[in-house]
Amino acid sequence: MKILHLSDFHIRKENRFKYDELCKNINDAIGKASKKYEFELNPEIVLATGDFTETGNADEYKWFKEGFLKLLQLSNFNKVKYVMLVPGNHDFSWSLIETRSDSYVNMCKEIERGLSYIDKENIQEEADSNLIKHIYIEGKEKNLLLIGMNSMKIDSPEKPGLGYFSKEQLRIVGDIISEYKRGNKDIKTQIFVAFHHHLLPVAVVERDTLDDTNKYSITLDARRALNAFLENEVAFAVHGHQHQPSMVTWKDDEQKVENVIHVIAAGCLAGKEYAGEGARNSFMLYSVNDDNVVVYKAQTTNNDSDDYEWDKVNYPDLCVKQMQEKSIPTNQIEQINKKRIITLAEQDDQWIAQVDAMSPLTIKGLVEKLVDSIDQEGAVAYEVNTKKRYRTSTLSTVLECMTDIRLLPEEDLLIMQRKLLRLKDEFNPVDKEIDDIIAKDDEDKPAWGIDEAPSVWTTSKALTALFATKYRPSSEEEGDIAASVEWLANQAYADGGWGYQKYETIEACKSSVPMTAFAMKALGLALQQKYIQNLVNIKEIKSKLVTGLDYLKKMKCERKDEKCVWLYEDNENLSATIWALEAWKIATQVIDNKKAYYSNIYRKISPLALKYVVDKLPEKDDDSWSECFFRANKDDGLKYKKGPLKKDKAFYSFTPYIISYIIKEDESYVENDKILKVMKWVLAHRDDSWLIKENYNSNNACTITVAMAINVIVNWLKVRSNSLLEKDLEAILS
Repeated sequence: MKILHLSDFHIRKENRFKYDELCKNINDAIGKASKKYEFELNPEIVLATGDFTETGNADEYKWFKEGFLKLLQLSNFNKVKYVMLVPGNHDFSWSLIETRSDSYVNMCKEIERGLSYIDKENIQEEADSNLIKHIYIEGKEKNLLLIGMNSMKIDSPEKPGLGYFSKEQLRIVGDIISEYKRGNKDIKTQIFVAFHHHLLPVAVVERDTLDDTNKYSITLDARRALNAFLENEVAFAVHGHQHQPSMVTWKDDEQKVENVIHVIAAGCLAGKEYAGEGARNSFMLYSVNDDNVVVYKAQTTNNDSDDYEWDKVNYPDLCVKQMQEKSIPTNQIEQINKKRIITLAEQDDQWIAQVDAMSPLTIKGLVEKLVDSIDQEGAVAYEVNTKKRYRTSTLSTVLECMTDIRLLPEEDLLIMQRKLLRLKDEFNPVDKEIDDIIAKDDEDKPAWGIDEAPSVWTTSKALTALFATKYRPSSEEEGDIAASVEWLANQAYADGGWGYQKYETIEACKSSVPMTAFAMKALGLALQQKYIQNLVNIKEIKSKLVTGLDYLKKMKCERKDEKCVWLYEDNENLSATIWALEAWKIATQVIDNKKAYYSNIYRKISPLALKYVVDKLPEKDDDSWSECFFRANKDDGLKYKKGPLKKDKAFYSFTPYIISYIIKEDESYVENDKILKVMKWVLAHRDDSWLIKENYNSNNACTITVAMAINVIVNWLKVRSNSLLEKDLEAILS
């Protein structure tokens, strides 16, 4: 995908007759560059960033439109499908301030009407004064999103040349980007924003304007815009205005945002007739490739020349990461806004049809029950329709499940992430009969669990939730999280496994497959975080992961019928099997020793285990839809409750949730008969909130169960939709 970036024509009576010659020279330059680089540079998109005219009067717009249409008919423009024009300060007639955008808008429409081959369906325009428009193009390895912005919000005779975006416009741009990312999370999206005014100084220009404030060229809210672009993973911000080509890479170390933004000025096409002695015509051409963006700069050899010389700059995709974590300042966050979550659910409902005529399924309806259980500080009650038992494991599970399906707005996600961090050392019991505050021993200070006892279970869940939802900690928090990671690694037993607590004398705390899998997943995700790598003993943690793999290898059950399954309490456990696979996969991504060995084993056992789990899924409504993965008998004790316990302590998993992992690993299972039976059961029981007999004898659904159920429904519907679409496409193509 190639974008031709032109700017600052300044068409007026004196130079309109040279317009045809200018266009011919641009066309010839593209042809010569294609030969020079042995790479066709015919653009698919033509972008012009303002100052099409000198004063914005009707005649100048007419002359520009006529010449521009001729340009697009030339030989090296035969692949153009999209045209985007964003206004400059010379395009609005200052004598008609109240209607100054009308001529620009009409010109854009007339150009589109004059080009029958232009794809108008993919060009979306915001119906407000912001004049925002955007183009979205899907590719095989990378998508392209180009957003045209209006930096003319305050430009006027009283404030000539001043650029300004506004908070509202930046918010709209952020919403556009988020929408496309949510729908295309599995492929990179290269994002460009285009406007007229400068974001950064151009030295040769600013030097000459220091003593003349009327020539101020930097956008007034440039820093706010730069931060917004960085947070939304905009890689290229391109503009015109002050007639000098420029390429600058910007990084904000203060905000600790890892990506960068390349700010590029196209220069000018008005030549010395407008810009004065020494000015040279210039423009840019961007080639968006699978793994990089190449910027080709064309500039005339001198101010009288019609010949262009070319330079090329390569920008590798080092900073393009899909759905990169955001850094939101604390002072922007007050409390959970439940309406934001419901709004996202409503957006998902747009692509979900009714399950049946009598009782239509809406994600909004499902989410509302869960949302009511979130307090203003971000904690989640253990049961829906209650205000009690705001525990670490509950919040962790809800965070992970809802973020996976993009149903937590970033503002609310951050509130809940920070609440989870505080739960490590702070806990305010609501129901004192049920909730305890457990004082941690010194050796367990880095662990989570003053609400439900420091343990491998709570710490693994908390760390996994923070890493999986891409929390960006402060420098102080980094050290605390790293300490928790090291604590978790040190809880491993000599046999390579992990138990509920490192308290081997108690039967319930001995090594088990579920606890080992939880710990290994958390540690594997930890080593994918750069700040963790700098603060922990990487070698030691990798060693623990290798011994953990050995433990899982030893504990797996394989038989002649090629089944592969893991056990808990000597019973085949479907949830434990999926957790073991997930932990195995993550661990092999970060270890060094014997990486190929364990990867080969995984490739062998994964399809066997997935098939066995699917084959063994319950078939009837009265079958058990939950499996125990931790049990402490009442006659025994735990590290912080020496025993005897008042009653058995047990944790259960919601078995249908494992489908989310299965269909992500192998989409062919989305239409499997057993999977369809499970989904039918989950959907049929949504009205009774997925109550299961092991739900602690409660009349209310567990929020953990509800979050898991919503997750599996949304994931199944999305994968199912993709599968059906692919089949339809195959049928059409065949």
